[in-house]
Amino acid sequence: MATKREVEEFLGQFRLCIEYGSKARFRQTPKNIQGLAALNMTQTQATECVCRLRSENYCNGPEVDRDEDGKEVWVFGWIERGVEIYIKIRLDPNKPFSTPVIRSFHPAEHSLSYPLKGGGK
Repeated sequence: MATKREVEEFLGQFRLCIEYGSKARFRQTPKNIQGLAALNMTQTQATECVCRLRSENYCNGPEVDRDEDGKEVWVFGWIERGVEIYIKIRLDPNKPFSTPVIRSFHPAEHSLSYPLKGGGK
């Protein structure tokens, strides 16, 4: 589990990449596409939600990305219109200002845990 400071640093770096022109790459999976449709959201709106994440939204990570060696993913949750959203995002830790990737963005399939909610470490 990451500390509150580590989560804030990761999210700050993610937002910084987007602020300086790196368009987030949205993974085009059926689950993500259906999730956006169910939430009546665009990829741009999903990216805006991700940019509003805080340490309180943290669920777990960093953990090894099973699909790409050497990369890390972080998992967050977000409530949008009363629906809990499962969000998995990634930056390449070896490349400053790498392309931010939204690997998952869809309604959560089970209740998420928020270890840093309410102050956490």
